[in-house]
Amino acid sequence: MDDINKAYQEVNYILSKAPEELKEKISPKVLNQIDLRRDRNYEVNIDMSKPLGSQNLLDSTKSILSMMYYDYWCKDEEEKKNLAGKFYLNNDLLK
Repeated sequence: MDDINKAYQEVNYILSKAPEELKEKISPKVLNQIDLRRDRNYEVNIDMSKPLGSQNLLDSTKSILSMMYYDYWCKDEEEKKNLAGKFYLNNDLLK
C-alpha cells in the first residue's frame, strides 16, 4: 500500500487517543475517509507519552494533522493566518 494509507493509519491511531472534544470538531466525512483509506496492516509505532513532534511520523501524517489543525482546531482567524503563513514558508523552502 501507499504511504498515504500508512499515514491515515497513523492519524487514525492518534485520533483514537485524542480527547473526544477534539474528535467532535472533525467532519464525520473526514473521519470516515480516514477509516476507509487507512492501511489496517501497518503497525503504528507511536508513543503517546511523548510529544508527536519528537517521533518518527510519516511526512504525510504530519501534513494531514497540520491541515486538520488548520481546518478544525485553530482557535481563531488570527491563528489560522499565522499557520497559513507557516505553510507558505515551508512550501517555499521545498522549491
